[in-house]
Amino acid sequence: MNFLAKLAYFTISIAAGLVLILAGTGSLTPAVINNILQTINSSLNLQISTISSGLLIILLYIRSVEYALIRKRRERNIAFQRPLGEVSITLAALEDVIRKTLKDIEEIKEIKPQIIASKKGVTVIIKTILSAETNIPEITSKMQNLIKDKLQNILNIEEDIIIKINIRKILLDTKKHIKDNFQEIEDENANIPYRQY
Repeated sequence: MNFLAKLAYFTISIAAGLVLILAGTGSLTPAVINNILQTINSSLNLQISTISSGLLIILLYIRSVEYALIRKRRERNIAFQRPLGEVSITLAALEDVIRKTLKDIEEIKEIKPQIIASKKGVTVIIKTILSAETNIPEITSKMQNLIKDKLQNILNIEEDIIIKINIRKILLDTKKHIKDNFQEIEDENANIPYRQY
């Protein structure tokens, strides 16, 4: 949001606040409002100034909305200059690359990457589900290194790449758990005296 838009919002906020205060204290009566309107209508310069102010506020609001939309679109892309022109890549494409990079890691049961690009650099947020047999420090370090190497190789950027991993759940390997329990039962039965008679 540029300076003029901020100034317009500030002015509108102050004006709205004063109107509410005056209305609440009873100072802003219909007679006062009528006198203000008559004063504006009695002077061509005041009419032009009032109309111009209204149009300026509307234009600044439209501009600020347009700026916000453009900024949002830019945030979903990473662009860099090349001798023959600008090259941009969508964050969705990079998120898909991360999914494919990590899909063959057995300990990862589910993964949902999110990339946030800003002037300070690239932040990757990984929401994942791991198996119970996972060495968490080892596997998370491996994930971070793979992601960082892959993104740096694709983007060739010098900015920092911050990789945050959020483990949402740790799943128990049901089949292995049942197999281990079954083996324990077999071992216990094997130790029962005279079981074979």
